[in-house]
Amino acid sequence: MIGKKSSDNSPVKDVRVADILIDHNYQRPERQVWILSRARKFDADLLNVGEVSLRPDGTYWAIDCQHRVGLCKAVGWEYLTCRIHEGLTSQEEASLFRKFNKERSVVGSLDDWKAAIYEREPDALDITEIIARYEFEVGKQTKKSRTIADINTLRTLYRKGTLVEALDLARASWGFQESVGDGRLLAGVSLFVQNHLHHNKSVTRKKIVDSWKRQTPTRIIGLGIQFKGAGGTQAALESFYNNGRAVSNRIGPLGLVEDSESQAA
Repeated sequence: MIGKKSSDNSPVKDVRVADILIDHNYQRPERQVWILSRARKFDADLLNVGEVSLRPDGTYWAIDCQHRVGLCKAVGWEYLTCRIHEGLTSQEEASLFRKFNKERSVVGSLDDWKAAIYEREPDALDITEIIARYEFEVGKQTKKSRTIADINTLRTLYRKGTLVEALDLARASWGFQESVGDGRLLAGVSLFVQNHLHHNKSVTRKKIVDSWKRQTPTRIIGLGIQFKGAGGTQAALESFYNNGRAVSNRIGPLGLVEDSESQAA
């Protein structure tokens, strides 16, 4: 296959597996379970063409073939047929990595985010700076961590222009309680901001925080799940905002959720 051209004019040739390096600045962690499960029934004919970058120093770097390289090493297979991309910066490699894997939907959102940051994608860098102001970071969410795992929600709120207000209200209302960085909660807060805070002068930040802080994020998310359909968390937030208010001062389509700690507005 040496010298064969692909449709994008990049040559395709057999590359020694031992010569293909991994740039962990944008590549995801190696999944040993995937490699070992396929090593047991290895079939070289099922190896698709890899995508590698030939850097100016003559080294090959995996763009889209990291796990195939690991598989070949595990079974002692010496060569992998690869499409050779030349003249790329490592950031451009990261961009291609994201492109190839999005087309096949095999990379999780957190792995894609890592590559986006290394690529220096403007939106990703801006979102990172915004959430850092509120002492959050992107990562796998645990019960007591300050991480946000729902990348799609972060991107959506950023594009809508409500990310800052959603994070501000969440932090002011719940601090770093469990699930405060849950995407469902932040999306509900964003909808509340759009539908009420931006359009109703009687709805203020202080009133919102005073009404929400008596509830936990977990309870709000749970109630939102009960309100089936889109906007369930927003409906829960509306209900808790309405607690203790006169009917004329309530917002949203739903009725009162009973709460012994409710206070009149």
